[in-house]
Amino acid sequence: MLLAAYGVFHLVLRISLATSIGIDDSVENVFAQVLAPGYDIKQPPLYAWLLWLVQRVTGPTMISFLILKYTLLLASFACYFRIAQRLFTEPRFAALAAWSLLLLYQIG
Repeated sequence: MLLAAYGVFHLVLRISLATSIGIDDSVENVFAQVLAPGYDIKQPPLYAWLLWLVQRVTGPTMISFLILKYTLLLASFACYFRIAQRLFTEPRFAALAAWSLLLLYQIG
């Protein structure tokens, strides 16, 4: 629950501070216009396919990128927490393990 609140807070903060998307997101926006088995040699098409699905509902806006990004981040936190619960007997260690992902520059 606390992770979801953090995700919503960060989403609102991101929307209020910047109204543009990044360079990588603009390339993915071009790729997400059609479904294809592959777009670029460097990366698999899963993210572009998921973005295509979200954009069927929201349109090709910045909101579609943020919905997908924060949904994937929160799912990652939840999976990380569940794995840590299986490894540690103390629930505080599982929560600490999940929150420690925020110490990574790309996530935090």
